[in-house]
Amino acid sequence: MKFNTRRLARVIVVPAVCALALSACGGADRPTADELSESLKGGKAAEVLKLPSSVPEPAVDCIAKTLVDSDISDEALANLMEGKDNTREEQDEDVIEGLSDDIQKCVTDAMK
Repeated sequence: MKFNTRRLARVIVVPAVCALALSACGGADRPTADELSESLKGGKAAEVLKLPSSVPEPAVDCIAKTLVDSDISDEALANLMEGKDNTREEQDEDVIEGLSDDIQKCVTDAMK
């Protein structure tokens, strides 16, 4: 089956950025990229972001690394891991907006 990578990337990026924006409150340690990747592949983070099962594993790994390496607060990532949707912190707004291109690149690179 042929995928339109740009369209698939948009389908993933918009909900991902919105979910991150909503999950920024709380308190916990920052997850590792491996932990977040596992949660994105079938855990609570996957439920929050509503990732389609058609997203290739390398794209999910890249998205997790991108999120963990970003300046998104530890609380936002920890809440994402726990499947929580909370009100975002203002300090995360600029970071979240800047991640959509990086997340889209993860998907398009994995689909090549």
